[in-house]
Amino acid sequence: MKKKISRILTIVLATVLLCMPLAAHAEEPEVQPGPPALIVVARDINICTVYDKDGNIIRMMPCSTGREGHRTPLGTYSIYAHVDNGGYHAMVDGTYGKWCMRWKSGGYMFHSVCYAYNGAPEPIAQEVADIGTSVSRGCVRLQVTDAEWLYNNTSNGCAVLITEVGN
Repeated sequence: MKKKISRILTIVLATVLLCMPLAAHAEEPEVQPGPPALIVVARDINICTVYDKDGNIIRMMPCSTGREGHRTPLGTYSIYAHVDNGGYHAMVDGTYGKWCMRWKSGGYMFHSVCYAYNGAPEPIAQEVADIGTSVSRGCVRLQVTDAEWLYNNTSNGCAVLITEVGN
């Protein structure tokens, strides 16, 4: 297991560091990965990477993890509930999240940036601007389109690894 985690971290770090040069290789055939088997969140760099069972990267997404005093807990978990059928879910601070999936008891979820409800739900502009920084209460926040994609393409039981690249 440690070898696989080490391999995954190496892939995540290499992908982040080589992100710009990858665009130059657009003529290479595109890998057709299978369904998601592992979600890795590097909380120190706020990147969420989804892998198939063969270790191919399916999708990389900027995210927001927990701020000081509310750090997203490190460890290995699994998705155990898709919440509210993709609808709006009330959060503890009076905002709403969308495309919520629970991955640890105690209220931890993957979900969209938070929404305010002022006659109609709309993403909070500051939350959108904060993607890529550690500002949440421990959940993993994603851009709305990324949260929707994750919700629709990941099933209960999918493994989740919360880690730090720098360690």
